[in-house]
Amino acid sequence: MRVFNTVERYGLVAALLHWIMALLILTLLPLGVYMHGLPQVTGAEVEQKIWLYSLHKTLGISVLGLAVLRIVWAVFNRRPAPLHPERRGETFLAETVHWALYAAILATPSAGWLYHVATEGFAPIWWPFGQDLPFIPSNDAALADILKTVHGGLAVTMAGLIGLHVAGALKHTAIDRDGTLARMVPGWSMGSESAARARVSGRSGRRHVPAFLSGLVVLVITASAAFIVKNYNDHDHAPLAVTDENAAEGAVALDAVTSPAPTADNAALGDGPNGATPLWTVDRQASELSIVVDQNGSPASGVFQDWAATIRFDPEALDRSSVRVEVAVGSLSMGDVSSTALGLLKAGEQPTAIWSADEFRNVADNGYEASGMLELAGQSAPLTLPFTLEIDGDRATMQSQMVIQRLDWGVGASDYPDGGTVGLNVTLEIELTATRQN
Repeated sequence: MRVFNTVERYGLVAALLHWIMALLILTLLPLGVYMHGLPQVTGAEVEQKIWLYSLHKTLGISVLGLAVLRIVWAVFNRRPAPLHPERRGETFLAETVHWALYAAILATPSAGWLYHVATEGFAPIWWPFGQDLPFIPSNDAALADILKTVHGGLAVTMAGLIGLHVAGALKHTAIDRDGTLARMVPGWSMGSESAARARVSGRSGRRHVPAFLSGLVVLVITASAAFIVKNYNDHDHAPLAVTDENAAEGAVALDAVTSPAPTADNAALGDGPNGATPLWTVDRQASELSIVVDQNGSPASGVFQDWAATIRFDPEALDRSSVRVEVAVGSLSMGDVSSTALGLLKAGEQPTAIWSADEFRNVADNGYEASGMLELAGQSAPLTLPFTLEIDGDRATMQSQMVIQRLDWGVGASDYPDGGTVGLNVTLEIELTATRQN
């Protein structure tokens, strides 16, 4: 078999690239469906899912590289002529599917690569490059969600195009009984009649631009339709982030009591020793409670969407100051590892984490420490929170960053005791703005 293409059949290089890519793609598509549905709660489940995702990503990058190589090879090689040029509609449809499939093979792994870059803390690509790209922001949840949907839509589109491509090949083999499929298989004779047809067709010449443009239109339309359907299913009919009913109810309940305003009921908080200590109301739009943890060697960050804080604080009366924070554990948003994090935090068993502190110390000009107890994942342990505080009239801004050891609360003690997959240290970050009420 010749190395280069001829007017009659594909050469050895083109055939090998075709079948290697076909094998990889037919592995990637079912693998993507299978791994997406796997649970990721226990350590063994997460390890398996990480390995399969890394395999999927690495094979996807391989397909992208091979696709570029095949296109470059095709530029310097003639394409075999169609065997039935008189069937204009059929020939045009076959070329349209051909070009659309080429575009999908390039676009699908590209979108997956970009999605990987925009998502932190999950399975790495095994190749020694490609974890980051300079023009794609990492840990961008909104961008990652869009790219994930685009990748999924393109994968569905590519599966449909492959189905049409295979159906066409089977039609040529079983019905037309010509050498269309044989000329892509090394060592398979395409027959003298088919070879003669190709030579005659080749002398007439072909214009590929219309089919190429049609292929791009087909890809855009079908991928857009898949995107719309998937986006509708994900956002309009998405299940709650926490499947456990109690955890979901805990998130809703907290949302109703966030930073209570000074009503008659709240005034009761001032009775007793805290009677003269100002009550502060948190501005939730300007505040954030987040965590960062190493996951498989990369930082993964998450934000708690629902939490409430009752704060009594006076820098001149630290002995009468107090704070109580309630966090809906099930409201943690952590991208692709959200379900793993919620499982480790036992969101179903204890939907609310509570930190209460009534011991404050001034350690610097605007630096303080608050000591109390944190109830998390069914266990309670002391937690001293360092923070800086700026008070301007009736408005205060507070910042805190500290590292806590998750095993102090038994988080992941059975599945991740060594910190290899999930880091032992968790960075807690707080940005808080509050207004004085009394």
